Amino acid sequence: MLKISKHYLAFLIASCVLFASPLSADPVKGNLVSVDWLEKNLKDADLLILDASPAQIYKGQHIPGALNVDLFSYGALEPSVPEMEQRLQSVGVSRGKKILIYDQGGSFMATRLFYDLYYYGYPAKDLLILDGGLAKWKAHVLDYRNNAE
Repeated sequence: MLKISKHYLAFLIASCVLFASPLSADPVKGNLVSVDWLEKNLKDADLLILDASPAQIYKGQHIPGALNVDLFSYGALEPSVPEMEQRLQSVGVSRGKKILIYDQGGSFMATRLFYDLYYYGYPAKDLLILDGGLAKWKAHVLDYRNNAE
């Protein structure tokens, strides 16, 4: 019971951090970033892009440079801290980097990965979520191509 309460509390805190943000002219609103922001920062060496979509969706299409972290591969049991750290480090997650998380769009997977990273000790200030996910990115790229012609 206590373990469930801790998870619920951590999820609640992560949700508040994610959605409570002052409005500014900067395209980063709290932990939520736009596709325009991503386009400008896509090649930043200090930005790690994680696709939280299921592996099949990732294999079909993903944002250039993104690495897949398929949460369904975790199984039903929550991994221990050392197991989770090993999984995250295996895809390049490290403290001090900005980590952009997205999913296919219209899913909870990016938010869940945000929560997992926060729960396992990664600072919320370094965690970002792409507004609209892959669906919005694809629409943005398509719109860019149409306007370039």
